[in-house]
Amino acid sequence: MTDLWHNFAILFCWGLQFLWTWWFLCISIVLFLNLAIASAWTMSRRSVYWEHKYWVVFLPLLAYPAIAFAGAIAWNTGVPVPPLDRPAPNAIAEWCVLILNIVSVGFGIILIFKMRHLRWFSVSVFLFIQWVLTGINFMVAMPIGGVWL
Repeated sequence: MTDLWHNFAILFCWGLQFLWTWWFLCISIVLFLNLAIASAWTMSRRSVYWEHKYWVVFLPLLAYPAIAFAGAIAWNTGVPVPPLDRPAPNAIAEWCVLILNIVSVGFGIILIFKMRHLRWFSVSVFLFIQWVLTGINFMVAMPIGGVWL
């Protein structure tokens, strides 16, 4: 049981460290600046057009710990399979991560169309969340697939 939480903590941290890895840092900075500028630009209109249901725009962030947990549960330490000399990937975990990603993208796209007067802000939040999820997907692919970089 302690290995599960240890693996979860490792994947959680590695996924966040992805954001400031030097070859991805430029994209992270651009997306963060876009989010900051969109937040500042729409601040005056947000009081007029913001509805309480718009807080759900941050809901796809819940996929981050769920994906990390799927990777921690399916941490692949199996016996290598002869054709590839690596453990076989965990198909259930791969499907879980795929479904979480599809739901996150679909939910984000729906919210972009729902938030009519705040589209720049919603697109900025969506892109930043998807970038954060890209980091955890890279990190979770290694323990699930059994291929370590």
